Amino acid sequence: MKPVLIKILATIVVGFICSAIAYSLHYLTELTEYALLNKAISFYHGVLIVGLPFLGLLIIWLLNRYVFKGPASKGISEVLQMARSNDPENLKTSKIPSHFLSGWLTVMTGGSTGIEVSTVVTSAATGSWMSRSLKLDYSFQKHLLIAGAAAGLAALFQSPLGGLFFALEVLSATITIELIGYIILAVVVSAVFIYLEGTHAPMFSIDSQGWRWKAVPFFIVLSVITACLSSLLTVTVVRTKSFFIRKFKGVGRVVIGGLCVGIIVFALRPLYGEGYPLIIKLISGNLNLMQLWTSSGKMTVLFLILILILKPLATSITLASGGDGGIFAPSLFLGAVAGYLLVLCINSWLALDLFQNNFIVIGMAALLSASIHAPLAATFLCLSITGAYELLVPVLFTSVLSSIFVKRIVSYTVYSYSGVLK
Repeated sequence: MKPVLIKILATIVVGFICSAIAYSLHYLTELTEYALLNKAISFYHGVLIVGLPFLGLLIIWLLNRYVFKGPASKGISEVLQMARSNDPENLKTSKIPSHFLSGWLTVMTGGSTGIEVSTVVTSAATGSWMSRSLKLDYSFQKHLLIAGAAAGLAALFQSPLGGLFFALEVLSATITIELIGYIILAVVVSAVFIYLEGTHAPMFSIDSQGWRWKAVPFFIVLSVITACLSSLLTVTVVRTKSFFIRKFKGVGRVVIGGLCVGIIVFALRPLYGEGYPLIIKLISGNLNLMQLWTSSGKMTVLFLILILILKPLATSITLASGGDGGIFAPSLFLGAVAGYLLVLCINSWLALDLFQNNFIVIGMAALLSASIHAPLAATFLCLSITGAYELLVPVLFTSVLSSIFVKRIVSYTVYSYSGVLK
């Protein structure tokens, strides 16, 4: 069989496997995360939540130490290193089960992050394994690693274009026609998988409206706010990791970090896991989640501001203490809250009637764009998970602006910065 045909078939197989992995991880995490959270609230009055993150992190630490026996994971940073390296290195096959289990355990037990990075690393390792098994040339090994990651992310968010542009904007050091071809093939396979799987509804079913020109100045304001929040998230993650590496060793890092995360998510329940239930409540306008705090508008604003401050800390401690995950879900979470909070203040103080869901979608895309320096990936990913395609122009506009602004504050991302790990 001709080498080109083998490469095409390998890409198709990897695209399907990575899509299946992403689908399985998503639904397994979703079911168990909400089940545990609801049980903790219903039967143990929330006290159980304090210990859940520690339990999850401890299991991950034991698995990595005694089962997978590998060095500490660098997440997407490791995928970037392999994708851009000229040395014949590969992601170990053990990273497929290790990241799948670690991502699931982290989020299920309340770690304040998401499964996106776990999906990307698992998918990239699958591509690396396939190319290595077929003994294909090293150039194609890197292509298949990137294509696998694109397919996994595309299936996770049901966004083929999001997966495509993430691979090109974030993972690829040099873009070639051959690389683009393999990535497109992998995400097309992912799109077919999504269609055959049958779940076509967006992750967040949102009622959006066409945008108006009078909102443009506020989109610019939102891009500045999201750039600042993204910088806060990035710097907090980097410095917290550095602090934990210097101050705590071994299981001590798990104990301290797990209990800190547990206390934070106990105090602010929306910070448990991915935090997507709060986004759904913001979209629907149902803020019953906050009823223990207040029913007044002023206190609602203070509540949301507190969430914006503590979410980066909860995410950072989760990752610093051994949790598997990244900043995709936290960025979407922070962006949604920031967008909602901004439009809430504008409509209240300036007596305007701007549509809140538009700002939630745009905030999600803008903050994700700033966090990963990838406006196209953030734009199409957020449009896919919300179905708000009529907002393409303001979403892309604000995402580009936010990405430009953030580079004036912090020039690196969590994924491109590796100094903390040295």
